[in-house]
Amino acid sequence: MQLKYLLPLILGSLFSQTISDINGYDWGSWNFSQKSGYINGFYGGLEGYERVVTLSEAELKGRDQYWHPPLIIVLIKETSAEYSSFLKNLTIEELIAMIDGFYIDPDNKGIRLYNALRIINLRSDSQSERGDLLLLEFQKEYLKGR
Repeated sequence: MQLKYLLPLILGSLFSQTISDINGYDWGSWNFSQKSGYINGFYGGLEGYERVVTLSEAELKGRDQYWHPPLIIVLIKETSAEYSSFLKNLTIEELIAMIDGFYIDPDNKGIRLYNALRIINLRSDSQSERGDLLLLEFQKEYLKGR
């Protein structure tokens, strides 16, 4: 893998811990530019990661015709669509309104923002059953012990 693809991935993972626990309480205190910045960064990172995986996969397949991607890459490629298949077609304003609507419910306030994006996307992409199952799972996790 080329260094120009690996370096941003390493730097991104170093700083990812600071934003991984952002939830509805944080989201509600942000202004429009902070919200749009997070959304642009999240989807930009997801798109960049998918591009790196696709390029690496094509490069390795070119060298070895019998090469198959590791299971983790297959799983990540399958679940990345759960975050973006529908939402990538919306404007920032529409997406912010959907997230604001999701966090109106007090039981959803503690759900991490990246999980909220996943639930909203699944529900909007005609996969309501999967989205509702994840919502219950994340609510249980958040409300455990309360």
